[in-house]
Amino acid sequence: YDRGRVPSYTDRVLFRPGSNTDVTCVAHENAPAVTSSDHKPVSAAFEISVGFGNVHGDIVDLATSGSDEPPPAAPARPEAAGPNQHARIAQEIDARQRWGDPQAHIPEGERVQLSDRSSEASSSRDRPLRVLAVTLNCSDALPRTVELRAFLRHGRVARRGGTRDVLADVVAVTLQEVKISSLFARVDRLIEAHLSQHERVPNACIAHLQARMFLLVFRRRDVAVSDATHGRVITGGLVKGACCAALTCAIADRSYRLAFIGCHLVTGMLERLNDALRKILDAFQSLLSSEAVVFTFGDLDYRIHTTYDDALKDADAWATVVRLTTERSVPRLAALDELTRQPQVNIDACGLAAFWTPELNFLPTFKCIKGVAGLRYNRKRVPSYTDRVLFRPGSTTDVTCVAHENAPAVTSSD
Repeated sequence: YDRGRVPSYTDRVLFRPGSNTDVTCVAHENAPAVTSSDHKPVSAAFEISVGFGNVHGDIVDLATSGSDEPPPAAPARPEAAGPNQHARIAQEIDARQRWGDPQAHIPEGERVQLSDRSSEASSSRDRPLRVLAVTLNCSDALPRTVELRAFLRHGRVARRGGTRDVLADVVAVTLQEVKISSLFARVDRLIEAHLSQHERVPNACIAHLQARMFLLVFRRRDVAVSDATHGRVITGGLVKGACCAALTCAIADRSYRLAFIGCHLVTGMLERLNDALRKILDAFQSLLSSEAVVFTFGDLDYRIHTTYDDALKDADAWATVVRLTTERSVPRLAALDELTRQPQVNIDACGLAAFWTPELNFLPTFKCIKGVAGLRYNRKRVPSYTDRVLFRPGSTTDVTCVAHENAPAVTSSD
């Protein structure tokens, strides 16, 4: 601090709820990294919902803050009112309608449905559980501190409808091909320092030296977690490493069972990749209860094949795919992805029939030239969507994917 002034909280955010709304402050932060000013920026994130003018979160009531009495606790959220007083938002849309067709870019007769089952339960709660699932193949390096914001975003997620980002309740990170060095054991601490408003769930965190991979699960500090556990790491064949963690989260008077499977597969024939996934799902079956929402994510190593398009199959594959990336022809690139183009019988056989894949809306994430910002591809491999996040709704839950992104700003990996 400068001796010219007494340090003070000059930069503030105040708020007043409306008469028929509730307001929850979910984050209130400063930004010490900003050095261009003698002030530090301040930000606050809020959730606004239908209600009775109540406020929630770590707050101070200005009407009573000047008295000698301690400020009252934030009022409890009212119980659900009758239908004529307070309409609860109920979603009774099945998983296919809520998500849409993840393969809209594929001709009708060639589409693969990763799920034939729709969610039968409706959601009736104040707000959903928010989960951020992130995967990075570190390519024999350690993620740099300056890159964490590009893909972890301080644990923030987009809200449905495009409003401002808010903190995720649960953040799951899987890292593959992490460089073996004296810093290997500190990777989880590095990420935890970045996720300053979250803390590790110890029984749901795995670091495996032989497989050179991590599966790390963090919870927002005000989210209750129970029954956290994990299985053994499996390796062998096309499986460089796979691990699974499960936990129960409670929020808004509702409990959710979650399971995260971090995977690193080796490139191979499509049938062998499917068989490797089948073995992984079988190995962790005891952690994948029917009510659990399951995320399978990591370097799954499914590739782009130009042979799926008769107009492209005789051309140089690398040059053709790079041309499509230059033209930003994402729908055409996505139509060449072997994960979603394979026959339905393959999907059923490898255990993915209940899983969904978010629509591909960005350019391929592999194989990029290290040290170069953006997406410039190495000639050694045809650019492909090897890094994936798949999800399976639970038997009593709906899942809505609100964002699916890559992070071209990360240059330490290919």
